[in-house]
Amino acid sequence: MNHSFEGMVFGRFLQGIGTGCCAVLARASTRDQFSGAQLPIALSYIAMAASITPVVAPVLGGFINFHFGWNMVFVSLFSYVALAWVVITMLFKETIAEKSPIPSFKRVVKQYGELLRSSYFISFASISWLNFSLMITAVSVMPFIMQNQIGMNSDEYALWVLIPALGMIGGTTICNRVRPIIGTRKMLLCTPALHFASAIWLFVCPMEPLYIMLGQMLMILGNGIALPCAQAMVMMPYKKQAGAAAALSGGGQMIVSSLVSMGLVQLGLSQLGTCRL
Repeated sequence: MNHSFEGMVFGRFLQGIGTGCCAVLARASTRDQFSGAQLPIALSYIAMAASITPVVAPVLGGFINFHFGWNMVFVSLFSYVALAWVVITMLFKETIAEKSPIPSFKRVVKQYGELLRSSYFISFASISWLNFSLMITAVSVMPFIMQNQIGMNSDEYALWVLIPALGMIGGTTICNRVRPIIGTRKMLLCTPALHFASAIWLFVCPMEPLYIMLGQMLMILGNGIALPCAQAMVMMPYKKQAGAAAALSGGGQMIVSSLVSMGLVQLGLSQLGTCRL
């Protein structure tokens, strides 16, 4: 099935199921274990790891693909998952104090409905969804611009993408250091200014790798500040609904980012390099 497009899509579907489960469990188990002032700090570290991964992954993927072939990318993922399974089996401790029966489909829908009607949940979840959408759009489109329009190979692109990866690391670090001092609201208000500056820069900068990567780094810096703040705050009030809140927040993040990225590409974002040339 590795030479079939349908087989590749099915494999990615299975991969998505596993990824979705892990994302929900990570947030829900953190919410079970921490409370008070420790909760936003713990959740922000989870969000940092989740936010950095989509930016750092192209660096490793590009290197592996160039030197060993694309099949080895999935072999590497399998090895990583196997190692993670061993570590979790040996070290993870159950965080649910009292186990309850699996909720019915009707109950799950009701919980989702309550969350979607909550202005608190929607306000912070939507910030996370939109910021993740910007990041995924850039990560999806940028390889085509850098490789098809500028002429890089995957190994060269893997090195250049280290620049925006530094932006994510810098943003998440700033968030964790500064947010306890100035508060979440002021931190979140900084991010639109960074995104606007990034948009202006990308529109006017020369079509050269360094300038493009610097513009993306500025945008990713804003994402790195906003995502840990939003993802930490969205889980705080929902100790009894931790699983539902984590699932809806994470699932909405994937769905919204997919729709936004597809919409922007349809509007012509994938032709940006052609237009600039």
